[in-house]
Amino acid sequence: MEENEKTPEQLKSENNMNFAKKMSSEISSIDELMKKISTRRKITTDKIETLMEDPNKNATALQQQMEVMRACNGILKEIMFYKSNLPTFDHYLLVDDVSKYKTKDKLEKDYLKAIYELERYNVKIFSRWNIEEVLRKGELYIFKEDDGESINYFKIPNSQCKITYMKGMLQGYSIKLSEITEKTKPSYPMFIQKLYDKYKNGKLKNDKNYVDNYYKLPIENAVAFSIDMYESKSAPYYSSLLLDLSRIEDLQTLNMDSAASDNFKLIHQLLPSDKNGEITIPFETAQMYHLAVKNEMPPGVTAVSTPYKVESVTLTNNSAKNYNYITDLKNNLYNGSGVDSSLFNSENKSNNQNVIYSGIIDSLLAFNLLERIKLWLNFDFKSNKYLKNFRIVFCNSTSYNQDAKWQSAVNNSATYNGRLEMLALGGKSPLEAYSTLKMESLLGIDELIYPLANAHTQSSDKGGRPTTEENGDPNIASTSGEN
Repeated sequence: MEENEKTPEQLKSENNMNFAKKMSSEISSIDELMKKISTRRKITTDKIETLMEDPNKNATALQQQMEVMRACNGILKEIMFYKSNLPTFDHYLLVDDVSKYKTKDKLEKDYLKAIYELERYNVKIFSRWNIEEVLRKGELYIFKEDDGESINYFKIPNSQCKITYMKGMLQGYSIKLSEITEKTKPSYPMFIQKLYDKYKNGKLKNDKNYVDNYYKLPIENAVAFSIDMYESKSAPYYSSLLLDLSRIEDLQTLNMDSAASDNFKLIHQLLPSDKNGEITIPFETAQMYHLAVKNEMPPGVTAVSTPYKVESVTLTNNSAKNYNYITDLKNNLYNGSGVDSSLFNSENKSNNQNVIYSGIIDSLLAFNLLERIKLWLNFDFKSNKYLKNFRIVFCNSTSYNQDAKWQSAVNNSATYNGRLEMLALGGKSPLEAYSTLKMESLLGIDELIYPLANAHTQSSDKGGRPTTEENGDPNIASTSGEN
């Protein structure tokens, strides 16, 4: 036998090895799926953990992550909607200095102009939207533009703005003009469009408001609202919940992966082999048989070809443990948000009083943010010729106590409790309240409404409760009041 000539045993072993190498080079469908899912989970959670090391510094990235999580997680979306809509936003106008008015006619004339002008602000809609935006992203940059017919609120992208100064307790901001493009330019208010044109033409170099690529906008039109008043950037209010939300998503995905893995089918094709387990057919032929079987497999089923026996091994099912982990994380989510889970989850029941107390606590944040809106509105009124002598007042009513607040105001209306507040608590805007009262007075509605006849409204001898004699019982003394 020549030196390089191989024995039959060596050839069989080589044939076996070549086939094994060929099969091991293929990536099975289940391996590919699991690797993809594992990578996605790791990137999501790890990224959030890194961003949370300095939330305000990474505010823009956290805002983007919060929007993604809010879109795919119902719990977070409902918590934000709930918190931002707790106040009723009922409001009324008061005169700043009533001593300026010497006659009723002058006050009524100015008040009418003011409440008509107030309608253009769309106070309730704006306030709800404002608070929800601040809760979602931690900050909101608006630019108010009045075209004479309507008041428009432009939302300037957070990534282009930062808070750079304060006036009183109002927050002013600057905008990075370089991030505006010719394509996005029309979506900005005209004031900023003109600034952008100056920036493109190099006319802002000596402008004192243009510093470090940011232009300081006038607070009369541009105002910021944020969670952290003295920070240039603010992370979303519920950033602390992102990790729990991400882990819930991971575990839910893992459960789905486990279900897919549990239902995965493997078809075993036993190859011809000798007593030593060596393949007795050429590895090219074995490969062709393997591919022929594999290509006929439906989704969720794959084939393996080997000269060895294959046994099924069932690993411990962790579905129950994963379910418990998810439940714990969801409870932590509600605890972290400060919201009673029974409001959204029928599995957890609280008594009515606990829910009411929870609603009081939940509304504190919204009322805090509402105070800032009131501060800005009253500041803005000073530059409005119709509203400069008035200021807005918000009622402290919520969805929980609205009826009780209104009933209390009605009961106290005979004393010195304000009628304007009572009408506002009824859900009417100042214009609706005034128009309703004035219209009903002119129409003489009260004259058309008579009380229905009953024991309390009848004053004739035949009215009121019948006497015992009239009831036919002579043994019982009369209750008519006669001796």
